[in-house]
Amino acid sequence: MKSVLINSLALLAALSATEVWGASPAGAVIEDGVTVYRVETPYQNGVQEIRVLLPDGYRADEPHRVLYVLPVEKGFEQRYGYGLDVLRQMDAHNRYGLIIVQMGFEKEPWFGDHATDPNTRQASYLKEFVVPFIENQYATIGAPEGRLLFGFSKSGWGAFSLILTYPEFFGFAAAWDAPMSLDEFRHRMEAVYGTLEQLDAYRPDLLAARQKRHFQDQTRLVLTGQKDWEAHTAGMHALLDELQIRHVYDDSLNVTHRWDADWMAPTLEALMGLAQEDETRRIRWEFRDLDDWRDDSQGESPRSYSIVDGVLCISTRRQTRDRVKVRTAERFGAGTYTWHLYAPAMGPGDQASIGAFLYRDDRHEVDFEIGYGKAALRRELNASETDLVCYCTCQGHPYSSSQMLVRRDAWHTVSIDIRRGEDYNYLITWLVNGKRAKQLQTTFGDEVTFTIHCSMENLTFMGDHIPTQDNHALFDYVEFAAAPPAEDH
Repeated sequence: MKSVLINSLALLAALSATEVWGASPAGAVIEDGVTVYRVETPYQNGVQEIRVLLPDGYRADEPHRVLYVLPVEKGFEQRYGYGLDVLRQMDAHNRYGLIIVQMGFEKEPWFGDHATDPNTRQASYLKEFVVPFIENQYATIGAPEGRLLFGFSKSGWGAFSLILTYPEFFGFAAAWDAPMSLDEFRHRMEAVYGTLEQLDAYRPDLLAARQKRHFQDQTRLVLTGQKDWEAHTAGMHALLDELQIRHVYDDSLNVTHRWDADWMAPTLEALMGLAQEDETRRIRWEFRDLDDWRDDSQGESPRSYSIVDGVLCISTRRQTRDRVKVRTAERFGAGTYTWHLYAPAMGPGDQASIGAFLYRDDRHEVDFEIGYGKAALRRELNASETDLVCYCTCQGHPYSSSQMLVRRDAWHTVSIDIRRGEDYNYLITWLVNGKRAKQLQTTFGDEVTFTIHCSMENLTFMGDHIPTQDNHALFDYVEFAAAPPAEDH
């Protein structure tokens, strides 16, 4: 089993940044204790910098939160100060154990994608390139709760715009003295958005109404201010209250409109308070042992699973119907379930499936299943030889199944988010690498709780023939974040 893990991790390590992101980062340099990467990507013209400040006690075997400091000027101009450096002077990276990242932009940053210019995609640059780049380079939590956004003025707009646009990707955001409801171009916005219709797609005030359900159960936003954009701050606070969006609000920070510890310290403290409160809702299994897990293998399947270097490895044998599974000893209800798993190349046509799923009984089961897939389905999905098929399935009440493609020989973060929806029944969302894959309103609710499962099974629906090779899956961690208790209804 150990050789399986070593071979899989070696293959992952061999992937260059160009293969992963279609970009060509130059070698990093250290400047005054800050690591500087220079990258060229399809999201912007020219070479841009990403600067990283690590906590003094940084360890590569411990996951860290990442604070993304959003700039207010293009490049690293400093007419309004230098956010990352002020945070370093505050010792924020050590006080909170943070990886702090500031990135540069070719154009004035407004954190949207241009309506027509593919080389001006600032929102996509941050989400699709910067975050994966950082999470590949460093030990991070690698999930929404570990991705924090921080800014003021136009970058405060950016912090709210980004989390409201991608509420299932970013976890928390803080903004001080920021515009929130601009309905016409100002301060070189047109170069970033292109059209007023595109501006509307990224306006925080309009997004709040559309995305409110993501922010009504848990406090994820910090809104502070009182300076140049006082009316916008107060207006956004009133709107959030009207929409019943939970948030922290403080309009007493009357400070010079620039990066300044006098507003940054209390705003960051509030942001970290939310992140740390969220941590108390979470249980994370990093597979140092299986004390909280039980064998759930079926029939005469071998217990072919073990832990190697903190990774759970599960395998099945060729020419068998092995169904090898482990499950939690306890059951859990509404909340977010996350698995970080490695999907290797599966035998072509093999009826073998990696499972990350929740189970109560055969009609109350919510699944991710990943495998090679039947030839007819692969043709329908236009799969390439580097693709696997991922099933997102609810087994009943109602039954629903959808399929999508994921890369083989890659780590994936898959999540099942269960919230209370219509009539307080479960609203289930499947997410793959931070992107929503499927959503389903069910007809059952808190009366149903689940055990959490990790599996490797030779299942007939996943291919065209009995497996001709041994297959395996790797699980780096599993996590459960409980939803807030249901209110009386």
